[in-house]
Amino acid sequence: MTTAATHKSTRTVRNATLLATLLAGVLAGCSSNPLNFTTSAINTPPPAQPAALVKSATTKDAKVRIGLILPMAGMGPQAMVAKGLKQAAELALFEHNSETIQLIVKDDYGTPSGATAATQQAIAEGAEVILGPLTASTVPAVAQTARAKNIPVIAFSNDVSVAGQGVYLLSFLAQQETHRVVAYAGTQGKRRFAALIPATAYGDAVEPAFRQAVTAAGGIVVAVERYPLDANKMLEPTQRVLTAVNSNSADALFIPGGDDVLALMGPQLTYAGLDGSRVKLLGTSAWDTAAIARQPAFLGGWFAGPDMRGFAAFSDRFRKTFGTTPPRLASLSYDAMNLVITLASEQNPAKFSQQSVTRAGGYMGVDGVVRFTASGHADRGLAINEVATAGPRMIEPAPLSFAPVQVSSATPTY
Repeated sequence: MTTAATHKSTRTVRNATLLATLLAGVLAGCSSNPLNFTTSAINTPPPAQPAALVKSATTKDAKVRIGLILPMAGMGPQAMVAKGLKQAAELALFEHNSETIQLIVKDDYGTPSGATAATQQAIAEGAEVILGPLTASTVPAVAQTARAKNIPVIAFSNDVSVAGQGVYLLSFLAQQETHRVVAYAGTQGKRRFAALIPATAYGDAVEPAFRQAVTAAGGIVVAVERYPLDANKMLEPTQRVLTAVNSNSADALFIPGGDDVLALMGPQLTYAGLDGSRVKLLGTSAWDTAAIARQPAFLGGWFAGPDMRGFAAFSDRFRKTFGTTPPRLASLSYDAMNLVITLASEQNPAKFSQQSVTRAGGYMGVDGVVRFTASGHADRGLAINEVATAGPRMIEPAPLSFAPVQVSSATPTY
């Protein structure tokens, strides 16, 4: 399936709202300032679109082809997320209205064999860079095929083990968020840390990051408990860690996880007698959910994540264009598409080389400033938010660039 950038539907091109949100001008170079490829997170009016970016092809056939690999088949949750990612990439393409870009969408059916076939097809049709896939199990299959042709892959999985050698993860990494929130807690006087971490692969990745972050923040770890995702088996480790918290005078308790964890853990914490006035709860961007405000134990807790104002503005444009609310991961596809459009606009034969993709200044997108490391991980500027009944409240903004003075040494690059 191909979607040409010259799409001229009346509904898209003449939509006044869409035209009003054309992206900010692209500034080439590798300075410490990020390249902007979206409107500001605080909705400042974007400057006029540079004519060279809108229409820079010497002929109508001069196109840069971009592959998008997603699990589109079926009607399940994964397919619905994939649909949102596809629409987000199309939104970025429509907003640029560039005649130089062509998007090639292929279905990987959520399997490694499907991912291999989809990548082969996209490359055969001229793809110079691949966006996606979504799941960790399909990234190696896409990577193997793309590497053989020296084609970079910007994937949406958060499994750091699949990054590197031309594979870049644009996803939100819990390890980096862990460092950010622990470092912030340290600046607020928290020194004695405990953790309740799920006994899952996610927990296996987060626990060492937590221990490293506490050391970097000048604190000590007084207790760590792992628990299964079973409400009947969570109470015992919860009680053990709270006993350790009380006996060791811990002043911060780290509980990573999303809706599946929060809905089970909240009542457990209340039942076990957590003193929220003394012990600050800490989390990752998985806490960015409406459900957390319905759990009294988490009110007042801190979590690290992107500046939420950027996603709110993006969601508004997405709804006005497609009539639906985007899945949270849709911003990854939108930002990835804008990133490669930015690189494609440069008069550089090595526009998708590692040097270009990993430029030190990074890029400014929906979710804030981000840059890729040579190891393929995304280094993000993250905000600190506080859980409140009316929704998360930002208490420390994300940095707007990667200038050394603005990046804490306690938040290392992965």
